[in-house]
Amino acid sequence: MKISDQLKQCRKAKGMTQREVAEKMHVSRKTISGWENGRSYPDVNMLISLVICLGYLLMT
Repeated sequence: MKISDQLKQCRKAKGMTQREVAEKMHVSRKTISGWENGRSYPDVNMLISLVICLGYLLMT
């Protein structure tokens, strides 16, 4: 499973909107959308923050 798909699945499992994740991550909702749709990817530091925010370990 792609990271983009995992991000979306984890966010939905937590019952969060893209806006809620964006606010916690201090990025725009458009950034979260880009990550979830594979148009861009979070850097390593952001991946660590996403794991903390979403409470899930992302596996490739």
